[in-house]
Amino acid sequence: MITVLEEMKETQMLSSLISENLKNIGKEKFIERVIKSLQVENNKTDREKAEIYQRIDYYLKNINELHLFRTYCDGNDIARALAFSAKLLKNVPLNERNIRSYHSDNRQYDPRKNGINIIKHGLSFDDVFSLSKGCFARLSVAVIENGEQRHAVFTKVPNEDKFIVSIVKFHSSKNNDDIKIAKITQDVMAERLGMENDWVEVDISQKDIVEIMKRAKDIVNYDDTEPMTFISSWFFDVNSFDKTVVDRIRFTGNHKVKEPKIAAREMKARALEILKNEWGIRGK
Repeated sequence: MITVLEEMKETQMLSSLISENLKNIGKEKFIERVIKSLQVENNKTDREKAEIYQRIDYYLKNINELHLFRTYCDGNDIARALAFSAKLLKNVPLNERNIRSYHSDNRQYDPRKNGINIIKHGLSFDDVFSLSKGCFARLSVAVIENGEQRHAVFTKVPNEDKFIVSIVKFHSSKNNDDIKIAKITQDVMAERLGMENDWVEVDISQKDIVEIMKRAKDIVNYDDTEPMTFISSWFFDVNSFDKTVVDRIRFTGNHKVKEPKIAAREMKARALEILKNEWGIRGK
């Protein structure tokens, strides 16, 4: 297990690499390389792009203090992201993990991805937990992103009009919720109609739905004890749901899943439904 001192030394080493490169190519060229590597989406506004530039500029101005920045783990993650984006890590050995990225069994992430998330969105993965104040992962929608089943997890910052969406990968059998709920539905209908009946052709009654929901409750209500890996997190605008959520989830299709546009429409409909029901908000 890496120690705090080892992690801070690694951050200082990365900061030295970055400082040396800044001297060689200049700040503007360095920032240009980082932004290009981050593949800043075309759908970001000019204001958002300017904020990314300002964050990078700020971190570079404080490059020798990153080992003390925010938490030392975030500083390490930012240093990794900057060095990687500037292509400075060839033949540079790094610790596989840092303390924060695997500090518990249920929260895991790639340190470099966390650094990239901080640069792009001004939000660390640990911020999502602290801002949610115990309400993280209560609303979740399954998505297929990059050919892999993940979840878009929605979080409201308590007592503030701020909302966060996180793309996470759950590690337990709860990744198979759709299959489980289908099985529960089959069980409920079989109990009412008998196994010999083709219950698929029968309308499900309100009573049946209540029973299905009751049995499914334990597997669809996530909490922050659910083992997961963070992919990305950002604040979103509920009044511009397509631009701030749907367009930023990289839906991809293959022969095993629905087409990306269909998946996006269904994800949007389901997400807006639960957001409206849970928080009384309206999105477009």
